[in-house]
Amino acid sequence: MIQLTNVEICGESDVGPFKGALTLSAGLQVISAHNSYGKSLAARAVAWCLGIEPLFGLPDNDPTFFPLAVREELDLEGHPSARVLTSQASIDLAHSDGRRIRLSRQIKGDPSVVRLEEYDAGGTPRTSRLHSRRQAMQDEHAGLQRFLYEWLGWPRAQVATFKGPIAEVYLENLAPLFYVEQDRHPGASDQSLRSAADCTSRCRVLSRRH
Repeated sequence: MIQLTNVEICGESDVGPFKGALTLSAGLQVISAHNSYGKSLAARAVAWCLGIEPLFGLPDNDPTFFPLAVREELDLEGHPSARVLTSQASIDLAHSDGRRIRLSRQIKGDPSVVRLEEYDAGGTPRTSRLHSRRQAMQDEHAGLQRFLYEWLGWPRAQVATFKGPIAEVYLENLAPLFYVEQDRHPGASDQSLRSAADCTSRCRVLSRRH
């Protein structure tokens, strides 16, 4: 079993550092808060650190689905309109066998690289840098998705696309099956969610003949 244990946003402003974190325990998590308290920010940080921003219709390495508060300007106590100099998102994942990883990706900075902190069951750390989008599956040494598939224990698969050629199944192809952004799809029906998944994956669905 894999558990998301922490989501964090941090950075530097022209008046000093800022940081916000959401710690999650085991089991179903229900997060309730007023608007502008960071619920969507945390959800998007997860997608960003996994390198699946194309799910939101964005080009590779495009952080514009994040609010301006982590990209340009934010209000800090005693310092309204503080200018953001750098910012990044981080998530922590824990495996049931005791292994843990932290994925960190810059929001304002260089988003093309994800910093990986990997811990074995004994807590021994190892740090490396992975490609967030470019060659994310093909690069066996520095591809983010290649690493994640291996760490998660997921089998890699190939499918036929709408255009005919065979292509690998990426994380952004699977994400629409469990990651739903409510404010982008108000009142979405089961059919519309299936259509969104088909469009994102660009996989050809073959109906059965009876």
